[in-house]
Amino acid sequence: MAPLAWFWRRALTALGQPAPFGAAIRAFYVSQLGKYVPGKASVVLIRTERLLTSTRASEVGGGSARVVAASVFYETLTHMAVGALLAAALTALVAQGELATRLGWIGLSVALAAVCLTPTLPPVFGWLLAKVGPARPDAADGLTTKLTYGLSGQGTLASAVGWLLGGVSVWLAAVSVGAADWAGLGRLPLWVLAAALPVVAGFVSLLPAGVLVREGLTLGLLAPVLGEGPALATTLAVRVIWVVSEHVRPNGVRRFMSVLPHNADQAVSVVVPVMNEEASLRELHRQLTAVADSEGYDLQVIFVDDGSTDATWRIIQQLADADAAVQGIRFRRNFGKAAALRAGFATATAPIVVTMDGDLQDDPAEVPKLLARLDPDSPDGGYDVASGWKRLRKDPWHKRWPSLVFNAMVSRLTKVKLHDHNCGLKAYRREALEEVQLYGELHRFVPVLCAAQGYRATEVEVNHRAREHGHSKYGVTRILKGLLDLITVKFLTGYGERPQHVLGGVGLLGFGAGGVGLVYLAVRWVVSRTVPGFEPLHLHDTAALYYSLALCLVGSQFLSVGLLGAMITAFLSQDRPHYSIAERRPRSVVMGVDERGSTARTGVGTLDPRARWIVYATLIAAAVGQAAGKIMAVDSVDYRRLEQSRVSQALDRERQRLVAEGVEGEELRTKLADRKEELKGELRLRRPFLSANDRSRWMAIRAIAETGEPYIDPFLEEPTWDTIDMVQHRGRDGELHLYSSKPPLLITLLAGPYWVLTEVTGTTLGESPYLLGRLILLPLNCGALALLLFSSARLIERFGVGDVDRLFAMTVAAFGTQLSAFTPVLNNHLIAAAFSALACDLWVRLLDSDEPLPNLSALAGLAAGFAAANELPALALTACIGLTLLIKRPSETLKRFGAGVALVGIAFFATNYWAHESVRPPYAHRSATDPDDNWYDYEYTAKGVTRDSYWRDRRGIDRGEPSKAVYAFHALVGHHGVLSLTPVWLLSLVGGAMLLASRDPTQRRFAWAALAVTAACLVFYLGLRPQSDRNYGGSTSGFRWLFWLAPVWIASIPVAVAKLQRSRIGMAIAVTLLALSVLSASYPTWNPWTHPWLHELMEKAGFDVLG
Repeated sequence: MAPLAWFWRRALTALGQPAPFGAAIRAFYVSQLGKYVPGKASVVLIRTERLLTSTRASEVGGGSARVVAASVFYETLTHMAVGALLAAALTALVAQGELATRLGWIGLSVALAAVCLTPTLPPVFGWLLAKVGPARPDAADGLTTKLTYGLSGQGTLASAVGWLLGGVSVWLAAVSVGAADWAGLGRLPLWVLAAALPVVAGFVSLLPAGVLVREGLTLGLLAPVLGEGPALATTLAVRVIWVVSEHVRPNGVRRFMSVLPHNADQAVSVVVPVMNEEASLRELHRQLTAVADSEGYDLQVIFVDDGSTDATWRIIQQLADADAAVQGIRFRRNFGKAAALRAGFATATAPIVVTMDGDLQDDPAEVPKLLARLDPDSPDGGYDVASGWKRLRKDPWHKRWPSLVFNAMVSRLTKVKLHDHNCGLKAYRREALEEVQLYGELHRFVPVLCAAQGYRATEVEVNHRAREHGHSKYGVTRILKGLLDLITVKFLTGYGERPQHVLGGVGLLGFGAGGVGLVYLAVRWVVSRTVPGFEPLHLHDTAALYYSLALCLVGSQFLSVGLLGAMITAFLSQDRPHYSIAERRPRSVVMGVDERGSTARTGVGTLDPRARWIVYATLIAAAVGQAAGKIMAVDSVDYRRLEQSRVSQALDRERQRLVAEGVEGEELRTKLADRKEELKGELRLRRPFLSANDRSRWMAIRAIAETGEPYIDPFLEEPTWDTIDMVQHRGRDGELHLYSSKPPLLITLLAGPYWVLTEVTGTTLGESPYLLGRLILLPLNCGALALLLFSSARLIERFGVGDVDRLFAMTVAAFGTQLSAFTPVLNNHLIAAAFSALACDLWVRLLDSDEPLPNLSALAGLAAGFAAANELPALALTACIGLTLLIKRPSETLKRFGAGVALVGIAFFATNYWAHESVRPPYAHRSATDPDDNWYDYEYTAKGVTRDSYWRDRRGIDRGEPSKAVYAFHALVGHHGVLSLTPVWLLSLVGGAMLLASRDPTQRRFAWAALAVTAACLVFYLGLRPQSDRNYGGSTSGFRWLFWLAPVWIASIPVAVAKLQRSRIGMAIAVTLLALSVLSASYPTWNPWTHPWLHELMEKAGFDVLG
């Protein structure tokens, strides 16, 4: 029967009704009794009812009786069809005697007809199933919802194995009665025929278990071979063996009897958590048994040993061996009373569950009083929970008085008016307990938790006895823990599904109070400076300003915590009850929803896609907020403010000196004004925006907006506005000028907004670098980062498998790449990565769709082209996207995608020609033979000092690496290594390999393109660059020329994590790789132009890292 049980479970899954293996096997075996009493139809009823009642609704996909019944029909008919085919064929081939003569040719004809009709079975049966009860369409769970030839093939194989084993059992029965010997297995076809034909004929006869029909056919088949006497003995032995094998399993008789009709109203399960109670158990069991016998209860006693160190478990074993009504559970250690009760509740089978302590202080004779309050027919009954009240408590005063205070507080706060919440003697209806999740020490609040779901609770005065054996397991700390648990219960019952109502309320109150304070201060500040007679208000000296800001900050934190709590609640509540139904009319089972309003999980993930996007948005907001904070921290050391302070102090000293010499009036003011200008030149310290690399771009923006020319010579004369990223060539005026070495497209695009800012603010970058720099960087880099993360999230959602792998990959995108380190500076790497992500997102959408999408194609061309304009190797990605789209949608690609790329290309070359009078970008002018075409070899004069080009004599880590092998090592796994600093990309390698083998054509194309682009970039950077250019990107946080590939690699991570999360070790590896990557991304803080931590570590260890 085992192969058939396996096939039935496969059929359940195919029809959208998955079931746990153990539950399916138990239901299958138990249902075999239906063949005997009352008949075959009961097999369907018993198996369906057993499966739906022995498992939670979420474990069987919602609990549809029609679908389960249909799966039973499908399994049974498949089994019988294969048996008929075998019987027909074997009858013609191996049967002997008169029966073979009558059935031989008919059987062979039926077999041939069955073979011809086999291809029609799945669609025909599928149509019948659709009429009986359609399968649930649920695309999210990845289950097939129609019958397939593959499933029919599995059923045929399982049935054939089942019939083969049935033949073996017939042979063993013959051996057991002496009708055959061990060599008789050579007649296996005959034994299989003796198993298949009688069973199929008995099934068709509709008689219970095919009685007499099966015996007659078995006897007729075996008599010509074995003789009538041995054949009769074998026939009877086969029937007995099959009946026993179908129903008897380990503990099978007792478990089987549990599904037979019995007085369910009198069934009671008693759960007794115990710890070191060896002296009380036997007496407690005796008293419970006596009460059950006198009241007529069907008793089940469950002892839960919570980590006892004495002989408690040995006594429980002895009681269980002596009494079938006793069951024992032993914990490996002490997990607490709540865990013990939860384990007992999960084991209890009766509709009424009683809990009591094992120290004999709870009197079993009081159980009938509790059960009477649960009896709906009793005048004072109908409750769902009955709690004992130890009115005359046999405990010392130092336990009674704290308990009295505690119970009063619980009743007041929870509105559940019980005098003794701590009493261990309680009775519950099963449905009430199924909606309560116990953990920690919440066992004393079970009535409160039940009442929160709408169940009615009452209390009954019970006898409390003094402890005779052992000692109490609770001390003074129980009161303190109880108060903390009370707070937890109050929050769970009042705000468990709406934490934002309490946390958000506090947050709004704090934020509102802070906002009112800020508005008040703003009004006072304006009035003090516009209305005569008011003393000017200095906000920085006002304590109310800081209190208001603190209130706003604390309020926003409470709001954020409330939002996170609401999101976590939404995630966890999908399998928790949202409401509780007392009764239905008519009684029916609703697909996918149980009586508690709990919906079944669908698919590999458990989050709704909208909930996942809430998490994505939260991660994006956190990453963008972090980037904004880095941008605002650029002047953490404000050289400008320090300079002004030094000038002011020196000017004060000069004033004192002049006054001491007798200088005053207009002469004093004139001399101080002249001296102030001198001091500005002498004491100037500021270095705007961190590094010489940045200033090359900033000066080019200033030049275009302030002078209308692209060369930056005039700004080099300003103190601290020096740079190394310069080239020199003749301009339109025929003179030699210095220019930024960066392609001018991005610089030209930013010059417009900068000019607008100068007009609006009346200042320039030279005068207010931090103000204007922030105004440009905040929208530019934060917007680019948001675009990068949003597009990456779309790719992750498309390529992900479940929730864990998707959220892991999104965390990598937000915090695990070194792109985030470049947000405080003006650079091309972040811009290129953002538009690469957008291009990939649009590319995947175009590959997935068969609809004409001309606008998306054009936008994809613009994005891919702009990425290539900022990072030259991104041309490889642009080419891959264009080629794949050209195959799928040729006309649209040529007209729209090509037009988008061409538009960016025209802008790129046009701005380059305007700035340099050459269509080639500056880095293409490095001729080794023509001095006029080598823009990097020059000398220049600034501030009266003649200097050589930085490129003539690169120093430190900018010096070209002589060895390609050493360069490749450090760029990949060394001090600036992509894989050593951000090892999370190792998951991309694994995921990429998995995507290459995917059945999804889009995923395969994406993986091949990612492999080709990555390989092209590695060959270009590590193999084709000249020796002078084989540097590591200068003092920077990593090998920055590959950072734009981050979104391509991120999309490959989810499938790898989905594989790793199947084991704890695999997930631990993934999390470790992520942690190391976040460390490398966070190490630069607000300045990416610093060496990586691994470089610093190797240098301190004495390694030669070209420092």
